[in-house]
Amino acid sequence: MPKADFYTSIILMAFGIIVLILSLKMPTMAEQSKNPYAAPGIVPALLGIIIAFLSGIMFFRSIRKGGHKKQITGEAIKGFFIHESTNRMVKTILICVLYSLLLGHVNFVLLTTLFIFIFVLTFEYSFKERFKSQIRKVLMAAVLAAITSTTVYGVFVYLFLVNLP
Repeated sequence: MPKADFYTSIILMAFGIIVLILSLKMPTMAEQSKNPYAAPGIVPALLGIIIAFLSGIMFFRSIRKGGHKKQITGEAIKGFFIHESTNRMVKTILICVLYSLLLGHVNFVLLTTLFIFIFVLTFEYSFKERFKSQIRKVLMAAVLAAITSTTVYGVFVYLFLVNLP
């Protein structure tokens, strides 16, 4: 793990710094004589700082454990691509990218409901078992998706007064 932590921390640090830089380029509310704490870049900037800081900690911990000295072998790369966690990560990325591409083109509540439903079933449903034995999983995924998407919509529209697509 120190080797994986070493390379992962470098990628995450770069990501955090990029998020911070891009958020600082966002417009400020001071330009419009409004409260500067209402600027759209504040939350992304804080998240970028947190990601960069925590990945920096992971970076130095991996160095202390010798992660920077270990070599990457062909077996390690092959093991990475056939490992279950990599499979799960790729599925997660694909589902999230598809969601973000459809956002704004499909009704928010419907799209978010489908996103949550598909996401839960992707990781909970087993094609090796009979459907009848998994009806509860499917129903729970549907209920979770419906409640979560309508709650998120309600909170953003009525509490935060944010218009969602």
